[in-house]
Amino acid sequence: MQIRHRRALPQDIARGREILEPERILFSPRTWQLLPGLLEDLLARERILLCPLDDVETGQMVGMGGSGFLHPDFLEAALASPGGLTDAAFTAEAEGRPAFLNRKQVADANRAADLRLLNFFGTPRGIDVNHSGSLEVLGSFTEAWNFYHRGFALRELWMESAIPFMIEAMSRMGLRVYRERTLPNGAPSKLSVMTREEALKSTPAWPGSAMISPHPRFGFTAVEQQLLELALLDHSDRDAAAALNLSTEAIKKRWRSIYQKVSQIEAAFLPPELNGSGQRRALLQNLRGNLQELRPY
Repeated sequence: MQIRHRRALPQDIARGREILEPERILFSPRTWQLLPGLLEDLLARERILLCPLDDVETGQMVGMGGSGFLHPDFLEAALASPGGLTDAAFTAEAEGRPAFLNRKQVADANRAADLRLLNFFGTPRGIDVNHSGSLEVLGSFTEAWNFYHRGFALRELWMESAIPFMIEAMSRMGLRVYRERTLPNGAPSKLSVMTREEALKSTPAWPGSAMISPHPRFGFTAVEQQLLELALLDHSDRDAAAALNLSTEAIKKRWRSIYQKVSQIEAAFLPPELNGSGQRRALLQNLRGNLQELRPY
């Protein structure tokens, strides 16, 4: 099974409803009913990330993960109440109380290494730990998480689940149980956290190893960062022009700017002995290991 991850489109929310069904128990009935519209709105305003995982051969969605950076004031208030953090975040957004940071706030907090990430969803369809295909899907979740989150200067990482397999997985990843509660249906739920300080003390392993990030050096603009992400996801320049609503000439201009910035700071990223396409491949390979360059600062 070959699995590919990407950023969600609005229509993916309805397509992924069945996949998200196991997470329903974490939400109040009202918030769960409002969730599709909330997700679409938050996605459009760049307050959250939704990442579908697709089986390349069948085109079937086999999983969807989500995340957002929490507002410190919201997090403090939510942790002071006995309810669930995931439900509290979406309930707050439904009531017009921001729980998730916008892009500018993320950039400000990133510079201060003060980001608090909430992971939500993330349970693959039909998970079976004894099936090799399921393990491949789980590996793809880790790969996708790294691609979209490594390079951010995280202060805290929060996860919540009531699915036994995911609770065990959170423990294996080194997250500390912050709060346990019993849901209305009788299922146990655990809210877990890992702080940067805890990550520094632990053996370098995911996700703790992804919480400590160097500062970016190249100063790419937001559009340049988006173009580089699309290129890393194997989109053509024509695809990028359509996705970013730019002309092909504007895309070429962005690439020239990217090459200029990189050559001034780290010429080794652009080996002179390679031709144009070879240089681009080398640049992308180097940036794959330096994803902080694609993050808002």
